[in-house]
Amino acid sequence: MTIVRVRVESGQTLAALDRLAQLRGAQRGLAAGGALILSRLATYPPQRPNSRYRRTGTLGRRWTMRQQGLQVTIGNNTPYAPEVQGDKQLAFHRETGWQTPEDVVEKHGREIEALILSYLSQG
Repeated sequence: MTIVRVRVESGQTLAALDRLAQLRGAQRGLAAGGALILSRLATYPPQRPNSRYRRTGTLGRRWTMRQQGLQVTIGNNTPYAPEVQGDKQLAFHRETGWQTPEDVVEKHGREIEALILSYLSQG
């Protein structure tokens, strides 16, 4: 077993370690914020009464998140996702309660921000 010991002596090194801890906190906070957005997007609105359509759950299962550093990308590769929850959302889907990513961020923005800030403060 190899043991590595690090001894911090200079104030400059301490400041760099503090910035690194903040960066890690920011990355964890962004991942948590992205996960919150994903969970809201994957939640289906109530089905309309008397609807004969059988939901498969595919749209909800295909929401994904990729994180690179301080950037989080959320997407869905279901062919009909743009018309239901995307930038080409049809009025029918909006009326039945389907949310777009922008809707989720607008509605839960303060909660997402508080979550990210809590991770930043933890370092």
